[in-house]
Amino acid sequence: MRALAEKLIHFWYTPGDERSYALVRIGYGIAALVTWASLFPDRHQYFSSVGMKVSMPTAHFLPAWYGRVFELFDAPEATTAIFLFGGCSLICLIFGIFSRLAVFGSYLWVCAYSFAISPAYSAQDDIFCAFGFLLLISPLGRVWSVDRLLFGGRSASSSVPSYGLKLMRLQLIVIYLTTVSLKLQDPHWRDGTVVPYFYLSLYSRISTPLIAHYASFLTFITYSALVIEGVIPFLLAIRRTRILGLILGVSFHLLIGVTSVLTELSLAMIICYFAFVEPATWSPLSARRRSVQ
Repeated sequence: MRALAEKLIHFWYTPGDERSYALVRIGYGIAALVTWASLFPDRHQYFSSVGMKVSMPTAHFLPAWYGRVFELFDAPEATTAIFLFGGCSLICLIFGIFSRLAVFGSYLWVCAYSFAISPAYSAQDDIFCAFGFLLLISPLGRVWSVDRLLFGGRSASSSVPSYGLKLMRLQLIVIYLTTVSLKLQDPHWRDGTVVPYFYLSLYSRISTPLIAHYASFLTFITYSALVIEGVIPFLLAIRRTRILGLILGVSFHLLIGVTSVLTELSLAMIICYFAFVEPATWSPLSARRRSVQ
């Protein structure tokens, strides 16, 4: 029993690279800030007492500080103040200014708006909530941050416990496995008509009746997307194929982001991959840079 406990401790607390945490921190801040910018012009309509202000039913069962912020402070001025607080928190998170407080403020804002905007609630909001919590409990370090300039810190290659990165990796794998499982239950995914319908819908950037002439090709794309999403978690889980999984996954979501209006979701998914960037990935890049110099 003791040996098992030691193995578990060793697994979760194996040293990880601070730069991986920094990548996730910066990427998370940028992706969430894009969503913040898209919501800010309509903040009063969505979140204040002068707008539609529709909350998710579960918000009433959450602690006041967690999911009911916009319900408790619903004046237009208060809504603007909450948004400015969230925006400042995300900017501080990106630049690593009081990073621990910044990630807490960012997580609080993400949870607050997510549980207050049920008509426009999207998959990226789930990702922001999940990864915000994982960042909150992770050892962020001080690499690539203003905190390091202000308070000092370890070198750029310093190690910190890797449990946060491993939880983020597990979260991404679960996202894909769950997504594929749900899609396989959908008859439109099973008969291959999702992608043709999607690119004829308002979600497409290339919507045109001509797409109907390529239904067979788009049916093939539908099944290919299922295969890609089914394969990615296994490629990421195996160290030897991890680079292939990173390239395939990032390219997949870049393609979705370019050809559809789901840019925020694609950006949120791409930052999840930063948790898989390891010292083994950094080393060849550093060696190549030194050889060029």
